[in-house]
Amino acid sequence: MRRIVLLFALVPCGFAAPAASPHIKASDLFVTTKVWDAHLTISQDEWKAMQPREVDLQAERRAHPGKATRNGYLASQGIDFPWGHAGFDFGGVTFHDVGVRFKGNGTFLNARDGNERGRVSGTEKVPYKVHLNEFVKGQKLGKISTLDFRNNITDSSWMNEALGYRLYRDAGVPAPRTSYVRLFLTIEGKFTNRYLGLYSLSEEVEKEFLEEHFSNAAGTLLKPYNRDSWALFEYRGSEWNDYVQELDPKDTPVAADKKRLMEFCYLFTKASDAELARRLGEFVDLDEMARFMAVTVWLSDGDSLMDNGQNFYTYLDPRTNKLVFIPWDLDHTFGQFPQHLNQRQREERPIFPRWYKRNPFLERIFTVPAFRQLYVAHLTEFSRTLLDPKRLAGQVDELAPYIRTAVAEQGRAARTDILDRFDRAVAGKTNSLQEFGSGDIVPIKPFAVRRSEFVNAQLRRIR
Repeated sequence: MRRIVLLFALVPCGFAAPAASPHIKASDLFVTTKVWDAHLTISQDEWKAMQPREVDLQAERRAHPGKATRNGYLASQGIDFPWGHAGFDFGGVTFHDVGVRFKGNGTFLNARDGNERGRVSGTEKVPYKVHLNEFVKGQKLGKISTLDFRNNITDSSWMNEALGYRLYRDAGVPAPRTSYVRLFLTIEGKFTNRYLGLYSLSEEVEKEFLEEHFSNAAGTLLKPYNRDSWALFEYRGSEWNDYVQELDPKDTPVAADKKRLMEFCYLFTKASDAELARRLGEFVDLDEMARFMAVTVWLSDGDSLMDNGQNFYTYLDPRTNKLVFIPWDLDHTFGQFPQHLNQRQREERPIFPRWYKRNPFLERIFTVPAFRQLYVAHLTEFSRTLLDPKRLAGQVDELAPYIRTAVAEQGRAARTDILDRFDRAVAGKTNSLQEFGSGDIVPIKPFAVRRSEFVNAQLRRIR
């Protein structure tokens, strides 16, 4: 079948990538200061099979009413990313048949100059998802079955995801860990060992993640989505299939979980303010959600639950029968989502809704006194500690030397100015915007200073 090309002799001098083990633990793989090497080998036939295709989403949903189709902007345009077979090597551990597909929405489009439907040539730095057990059941790297390669195409520092997730974890929120990977691609008969660039690797929210954080993966994991935020957790009646597309359960829930989730949607949509305040804590882990929202609001991430109604998971924890919120897809965090607001508006986003878009779900949640009190307490505490601008600046300076060599290699390979942009971002200097129009994007260090000043001023008014 497909051959694996061993590429270690071709690794550029001066860079010593770590070696993995077939039995590696997630805690050893997802280490921010490690830069792994990964290699995909794909035949031309499989590369052709992987190309984006147009699908009839309504027909698919009618054919499979109990299963959500892929959500997101490209899916809404009828674009699907099929799986292909590939050989895969990660840190010296070789797999002869894995599933690989393209992924993403804005990150995929920005890697291709906005081209939704054209053929991917293999030279573009598009994001990839690898399922080790897509075709060979039980095939894993340690206990890890999914690897999520993020291209950081709009993040000049390569740190939004790494430091954003770290903030959530430091705040006591279950959140993915990250590492970095130099990704190489071979398309047989076309090119060999092409260096696509430095990717970040985000821990997938799946069974292993749930077992580690909740000691039990038997609950229902959802990835809710509503592009305009209007219908998040909206009550849709007593038929579960009417909730599937918007709640996007990762597996079919048991009957008791379906009932519980529909009851929560009814409470949020139909209950009076008094009843919601009295019963919200029965369905939601209020302290965890307050921690989650304190970090989300401070980061002013417009491509999140706040504005776009997406890029988060929620888990119905079987131990408590309550929902827990988990962050996802943080490439535009630290106020770097320019689609809706200008830079100053992102830095001065209020600490209470409403925000850019109406979000009935969050607007109602924030009216609940118990939640609001916890949220203010955590935001106040975090602003003094983990969100301190000097602390964040130190994390940027600490991480930069570990990835700078791989960034420089990508710049040389692609003949771009990304190393200069990286150095400017690390130094706290603005870079020109590379998506959604023109202008400048402010990096982590100065954003943290300005955001901290604004949030602290708002907190002082309510104390």
